[in-house]
Amino acid sequence: MSEYQYYEFQAIDKRLSDNDKQEIKKLSSRVQPTNTTASFFYHHGDFRHDPYKVLLNYFDAMLYIANWGTHQLMFRFPKGAIPAHIMAQYEFGETVVWTQEKEFCVLNISFDEINNEGMWIEGEGILSEIISVRDEILTGDYRALYLAWLISADYEADRYDIEDDDFEPEDDELAQIIEPPVPNGLQSLSPALKNFTEFFGLSKDLVSTSAEKSNPLEKLSENLEQYLYKLSDDEKLAFLKRVLAQETRLDIALTNRLKAFAGENQSVGATIGGRSILELLNRAEEIKKQQLAEKKRKDAQAHQKKMEQLAPQKESLWARAEALIAQRNVAGYDEAIPILQDLQALATYQNDSSAFNEKIAVIKKTYPTLKGLLDRLKRANL
Repeated sequence: MSEYQYYEFQAIDKRLSDNDKQEIKKLSSRVQPTNTTASFFYHHGDFRHDPYKVLLNYFDAMLYIANWGTHQLMFRFPKGAIPAHIMAQYEFGETVVWTQEKEFCVLNISFDEINNEGMWIEGEGILSEIISVRDEILTGDYRALYLAWLISADYEADRYDIEDDDFEPEDDELAQIIEPPVPNGLQSLSPALKNFTEFFGLSKDLVSTSAEKSNPLEKLSENLEQYLYKLSDDEKLAFLKRVLAQETRLDIALTNRLKAFAGENQSVGATIGGRSILELLNRAEEIKKQQLAEKKRKDAQAHQKKMEQLAPQKESLWARAEALIAQRNVAGYDEAIPILQDLQALATYQNDSSAFNEKIAVIKKTYPTLKGLLDRLKRANL
């Protein structure tokens, strides 16, 4: 398999200037930046610049993916936009890191070995499907930060064989990895959050486990406009100047300001966590087993219902299949095979497989030269 690396940057809060685009073109002879994006991909070689600095100087989001398993997502925020205690709560080792710069703070989520299950990876389009997560964080919705912590804890747990008989969780580091506050709304993730979890390979069972402590998502106030009068003349003028400057996502800044007047917490709310990653993983395994058992039960019910419906039609189905085969053409064979498969399943259900096999043997004996038919019978295990 050949090497593949993909970097994509997006500007959200401010469009790139002509000078910005000229500087970005110097990073690679093949890049063609737009007013908001720039992407770089390599099948050989590497990006010869620091992605963090490129993000810091020009962009608000960056996604990197390599086919050996590295997945990285970075967001740049205005400094002070994310409370310091929130950053501290959801940081995790070297995989979820916040850095403070002069004008910005940067969230860096990076994993070296996400399991791609041997599938080829393409990075184009992924960032656009995740990008609105940044807006969610800016509005005080910290589900992405919790999920990033959860991905990190799960990633850390992969270093241990928790199914080993000698494993002692009370003495192990995993028992000491305690979850931070659990945000509301984990039961119903936004499309961007679903894409976020898929990009980093977080299992749905683990999300479901976390959601057991998550309250429903609170609705934002619908009448925030009643607090507009509380804005001072200077503040109103400042907002209007930002409109003229074509600042994007200004609605977020204004909404957060009005929510402050309304006395609302800018966060969507959270429940005290307290579960260890070992507890979460064990519970996720229970949920998985329960779901598999439920699926097996429903499949069995559906199979029984189908067999009960087929049983009265048994003779007519045999007649139909034999008539189709007698046409001696491909269309007839293709229509007959599914009917024969249903009859095979019915024979198994009725403990009458020997009679079914005898009839199939008669068909093969009757048409020994019809290669198209015989090949289809073989491929269908009939």
